[in-house]
Amino acid sequence: MNKRLPILVLGVVALAGCEPEASRSSGGADVLAAAGIPGAVAASALAEQDSTPMVVRRLWYSEGNLEFWGGPSPDGRYLSYVDWSTGDLAVHDFTTGEDSHLTDEASVDDSEFAVLSAFSPDGEWIAYSWENGEYDELRVQRLDGSERRVLYSNEAMNVHPAEWSADGSEILVAIDRLGDGTKQIGLVSVAEGSLSVLKSLDRRGTFEESVSPDGRYVIYDFPASVDSHERDIHVIETATGEESVLIEHPANDLVLGWAPDGKHVFFASDRTGTLGGWLLPVANGKAAGEARLVKPELWRISPLGFARDGSYYYGIGMSMTDVYVATLDPETGQLREQPARVSQSYFGGNAFPEWSPDGRYLAYVSERSPVKGSFGSEVIVIHSMENGELRELRPKLGGLPWLSWSPDGSSILVRSSDENGRPGLFLVDVHTGDVRALTDFTADAVPTYAEWLPDGSSLVVRTGSSDGTRIGVLDLASGTEKVLYRVSWPEVIKRDFAVSPDGRQLAFAVGGSNGSGVMVMPVSGGQPRRLVGFRAGEPGGAGPVPVLINWSPDGRHVYYERLGGSETQEKKGLWRIPTAGGAPEQLDWLSEAGGILLRFHPDGRRVALTRGEGGGSEVWVMEDFLPATAGPSE
Repeated sequence: MNKRLPILVLGVVALAGCEPEASRSSGGADVLAAAGIPGAVAASALAEQDSTPMVVRRLWYSEGNLEFWGGPSPDGRYLSYVDWSTGDLAVHDFTTGEDSHLTDEASVDDSEFAVLSAFSPDGEWIAYSWENGEYDELRVQRLDGSERRVLYSNEAMNVHPAEWSADGSEILVAIDRLGDGTKQIGLVSVAEGSLSVLKSLDRRGTFEESVSPDGRYVIYDFPASVDSHERDIHVIETATGEESVLIEHPANDLVLGWAPDGKHVFFASDRTGTLGGWLLPVANGKAAGEARLVKPELWRISPLGFARDGSYYYGIGMSMTDVYVATLDPETGQLREQPARVSQSYFGGNAFPEWSPDGRYLAYVSERSPVKGSFGSEVIVIHSMENGELRELRPKLGGLPWLSWSPDGSSILVRSSDENGRPGLFLVDVHTGDVRALTDFTADAVPTYAEWLPDGSSLVVRTGSSDGTRIGVLDLASGTEKVLYRVSWPEVIKRDFAVSPDGRQLAFAVGGSNGSGVMVMPVSGGQPRRLVGFRAGEPGGAGPVPVLINWSPDGRHVYYERLGGSETQEKKGLWRIPTAGGAPEQLDWLSEAGGILLRFHPDGRRVALTRGEGGGSEVWVMEDFLPATAGPSE
């Protein structure tokens, strides 16, 4: 409790956002230290920082959920980002509030779109990665759209820009190798387009990286060990490749950026109990003093980077998701009451509910780490619907995008990655949390989604590869797969599909250049039939491919969600359609419940869902928090 006291005190100022930090004496810290209360060191650091007139203010609120895959221009006027209405690279002008596109050739449906981006130090160029349908290549262009060129392209890897060197000669990049999933840190020459690899890493999640203003060093964060969720910060000398640990601490330490003065590394750490922003003095690639807290409570921060004047930009996603349960009328499909939140302790990061086969328990995923999606950052919560008792499973896996309870109730199927970063299907024991791999890691492609068949001996799996997408039945004993349906690009099968309650039918959603729809076919094989289709050009447009939700427990209806077309939103919402054939029926409770990923209780009278609250994105800037310096370090 005492360790949190300094955070709570300064958190009031932080929440004020746009007001300057007030100067305060260090008397409170002296009292804590004299009393021997834990946290006195943190309080002293806070008191020292209080003399700096830091300002934190919100620059932009966007109603859309930004990916924060860009950064600020050197003068701090613009922010680069991906406009997902088209997939093009765009910039937002903080001064005028206007948005404009830097590219005009994206097609999300054809997997051609911008990804991450970074401004050059003179602000005249921008580097960005471009998904070309098969892999992400590195491109550069002037801000007026001229002199666009592919700087580096390799079909064996995705290459993403992080920062330019201060002299503009090189671009620091993060590399995902597509063959084995390993990662690399490198520098790409702007003049020649050549790649110099500085560091090869295993496949444990993502990392942040930054290059020093003098170009001599690169820092990055990474888990301290295979079994650790906490990260340390490492430094690499670019000329020699020699590496050392810059910040080693039992807490989670995450790179935010190398300050433009060259004398400080800015990083996030939860060493005080919550994630805050810390400054570490550095010289010649080594720590030159103690780190000190400069910004308590960096809630859900997405690092964006420094501007030239030392201001730091970051994004915050405002959407929150939780798991809810409601009762419904199985005949009409309408809710009888408003959904009730399941979790009463952890809010905002719960999703993917799944009922146990007997309906006595509800499992769901809960995010518990400031590094979303990192290894071990999520837990599986088992909630008893009889007495409210909670159990938590902490599988050693790198992310849990969905859950599927086994028919015998002994385990939960997930798609994740192991401690070596290998993606696959895994079984998590519901009593111990132990993990067992089901996947042949030598296979060319790993299923992205799977559901059990009722006998527990087989799975229906969806697998994507370079030649298209397929759905098949995987026999767990033999490891053989019987392909049921296959499509080739640009047609796609949505990740989610659903097996009927009796295990005999399969429903899935497809989409392509000629339209989209919901299909049903026998699990034993045969010709699929279209339950409902949407052709390009009709009211509402073909639009995004429908999101398949689930079968009703009696097997009489399939529920799906339409996200709206490109021209109008009049068909957006939750729908159900009779599996025997007939007209689809729109349900009016999705707008109120905000529900996605519906899971029906075996009794057919209760439903669990993930409900989103809030929404939108914010971009904030921290100003005047760096100590006054004479200039970059030598």
